[in-house]
Amino acid sequence: PGTEIRVSAKKLNTNILVTVADQGPGVPEDSFEKIFEKFYRVPGTPTGGVGLGLSIVRNIAEIHKGTAYVKNLVPHGAAFTIELPVTDMPPIPEEN
Repeated sequence: PGTEIRVSAKKLNTNILVTVADQGPGVPEDSFEKIFEKFYRVPGTPTGGVGLGLSIVRNIAEIHKGTAYVKNLVPHGAAFTIELPVTDMPPIPEEN
């Protein structure tokens, strides 16, 4: 409570990265992949929610040929990133 949450976006080569970073305790490294599974909860976390959010995020990213992942920040916190390929805009129809 009372800590900053940062949201950022940047282009990296042919991808766009959207990151949400917090200042919490981080994620145990052995849970990096598990947290994207349906209903998984990091042991010891407070109750609330059903454990579907990150699974949905990764599935939407993968539908768009991207991915989602997490990394811990130093000295504390975690950064959750959605990485999507940048594609050309579809043609915009001309008005008649």
